[in-house]
Amino acid sequence: MKNSKKKKTNLLIKGLVLCLLFFGLFVNIAAKDRKNGAQIVVQTRDGRTIRAELLAVKSDGLILMDSLNAADVTLKTENIRKIVVKKKGGFLEGMGWGGLIGLGGGVLLGLASGDDRNDWFPMSAEFKAVVVGL
Repeated sequence: MKNSKKKKTNLLIKGLVLCLLFFGLFVNIAAKDRKNGAQIVVQTRDGRTIRAELLAVKSDGLILMDSLNAADVTLKTENIRKIVVKKKGGFLEGMGWGGLIGLGGGVLLGLASGDDRNDWFPMSAEFKAVVVGL
């Protein structure tokens, strides 16, 4: 009987490791889908406002990808009046992914530890999954 419990525990631990690897790869792939350039808003001297992704900076100007029509735009330095860089905060997204991965890992660890039998405060595997997951 102990041997079957040990096999079950080993199987659950292997499942936990595979799930954590999967989550790690998924988060890494999702992070690679992001754009490379910074999102900027450029005000030109003639009054236009361009929202674009910064592709390259050259000595005589900027190369941008316009957000509205996805076309490359080259702006000369002398035509630029103001540049504002739009930062996207990744704190909440990172907190969300960390919470999901921690919750999943905690639940799997709680289930993998199994039911307690002869302890002072016996807990079921499901109860431990909820506690460790939280």
